[in-house]
Amino acid sequence: MAKRKIEVVVVGDASSLSRALGKSSADLDRFGKNAEGTHRRMAAVAKVGALATVAGATGIVVAVKAAASAYGEAEVSQRKMQAQLKASGVSYNAHAQQIEKVIQKTSQMSGLDDEKLQDSFTNIVRATGDVSKSLKLTGLAADFARGKNIDAAKAGEIIGKVAGGNVGILGRYGIQMKKGATATEALGELQKRFAGQAKAYGSTQKGAMDRAGDRKS
Repeated sequence: MAKRKIEVVVVGDASSLSRALGKSSADLDRFGKNAEGTHRRMAAVAKVGALATVAGATGIVVAVKAAASAYGEAEVSQRKMQAQLKASGVSYNAHAQQIEKVIQKTSQMSGLDDEKLQDSFTNIVRATGDVSKSLKLTGLAADFARGKNIDAAKAGEIIGKVAGGNVGILGRYGIQMKKGATATEALGELQKRFAGQAKAYGSTQKGAMDRAGDRKS
């Protein structure tokens, strides 16, 4: 493969750079005050420093805005999950490490965005009220998402509805269950049909590119 040379041009005079750095500092201070400890949100903020070293004054402001957007999306996802766990009578603090570990492992395996997987888990736990069961079903949702090429959060919504007894919804996705099929039977059928889809996708070049893109976002 031919080597390509990439040149980065820094634009902006010293005064504009100073103003940009001042804005970056103020924005980062606000981020820090709102941070609640998840490494995804802090990673989005930390990324600004790395981008700033090559981007110049104008680029710094752009980087801050990009990081603010990523931070905001992660914060919304986190707050939604915590609110749902509270509504389900489940302690977030008691399960935080377990949830984070499973979501990150599933994201790395499948190339799916971790916030989308967290939303998927939130949708499932809304139906089950059980963290361990919901985390297991989040893995099934990842397989279903890759197998049907749909959004991971939407896949979690569907899996949650099936777990709650709405077996008929699967008909919309070409999966016909026998009349009177139970939620357990429907979930078993999904497992049989889609097991390994997330891992298979994640092992492709496209999956590797998706993982790289998720780390940058």
